[in-house]
Amino acid sequence: HHCKIVHLDIQPENLLINTEYDQVKLCDFGDSIRLSNMKYVHRMSGNIEFAAPELIHGNIPVHYKTDIW
Repeated sequence: HHCKIVHLDIQPENLLINTEYDQVKLCDFGDSIRLSNMKYVHRMSGNIEFAAPELIHGNIPVHYKTDIW
């Protein structure tokens, strides 16, 4: 989020876990958006099972908190 990018599809399948080095990396940025001023999501992206409730309804302002549902 320090790069002003909201992933919009955080789910177990998009986490790369390296237990040897205790590292977790996020992958698959296909649905992500860069925030500049106010951005709205007009369609559901990602997996509905892991989506924040506001994403399901669509046409709402996107915030970093959307990724941390």
